[in-house]
Order: sequence, then structure tokens, then C-alpha cells
Amino acid sequence: MKKLKKFKNFCRALTNLHEIETKSPPYDVITTAGMVALFAICFEQSWRAMKETLKRQGFDEKKIDSPRKIIKQAFAAGMIDDEELWLEMLTARTNATHSYNAEEVAPKIIYAVQKKFIALFEALKTEIEIINGIALPLDATSLCLKTEIEITNCAALPLDATSLCCYV
Repeated sequence: MKKLKKFKNFCRALTNLHEIETKSPPYDVITTAGMVALFAICFEQSWRAMKETLKRQGFDEKKIDSPRKIIKQAFAAGMIDDEELWLEMLTARTNATHSYNAEEVAPKIIYAVQKKFIALFEALKTEIEIINGIALPLDATSLCLKTEIEITNCAALPLDATSLCCYV
């Protein structure tokens, strides 16, 4: 299986973006610029990870040759759930990179990142992990409860689906 380089870059960018969650206004100029840059980097890596995953699934290169087209195709493929919010994120990234009025635009972007965008990035990360077999869609507890098997001490379980539940 080919390495998921773009996905790994996205995961690193998302880890860095989580630093924004602990910040609150007022922000100095450098902090503001840094937080907006972290968002822009994470967004860039997110659509590249989507493209990488769509290509692995055999989607036509012509349908995924721009961030907007990639978002639309990812939505159609079920990789993301909220196309409109992702397009809002694309607009925010565009505003961040082409803004001449950073004092007005940046706080709005930072607020959106903290309140909406990080959750979208996390959902994308999880979905790409599931698509590529990196993670299971359910945790051990929910899977065991659905199959009505009593569990104990499942914290040390291996990550394969055949041994998700502990038998009592």
C-alpha cells in the first residue's frame, strides 16, 4: 500500500492547528498572523489529503483539479458531510491569503476555526482513516455493546477487527 504522504502532512498540520483552541482574544499581531497561517496550512493540506484519497479510489483527475472541485467531489463521495461549510472554509482561506484588512478578517477566521472548522478537519481525518483502513469506524466498546458481548479490560486490545471484544 502506497504511503499516504498528503494525509500525514494534513495530520501534522491539524495537530498544530489545535493550538488555536486554547487561545482567546485579544491577540497580538504575531499571534493573529500565526493562527491564521496555521489555518491556511491545515486547509491546504486537507484538500490535498482529500485529493490523494480520491485518486486512490480511482476518481478522474479532471474532476479533482482544484480545491473547489475536490471539495464537491469529496462531498459526492461521502468523504465530507457539509459541503457548504467546507466551501465557507475555502472562502476563509482565500480571504486569509488575499486580505488587505487583516484586523477585520483574521478575528473572524480564528473564531470560525475554533467554533466550526477544527471539527470539520477532525471528521475528515477520521473518514480518511476509515477509507484507508487505518482506523475502524467504531470503538471496541460500541462494537461489543452492539453485539451484546460483555467486555472487560479492552484497553490493551490489538487493533484488528477479529479481537475487538474481551470475553468474560
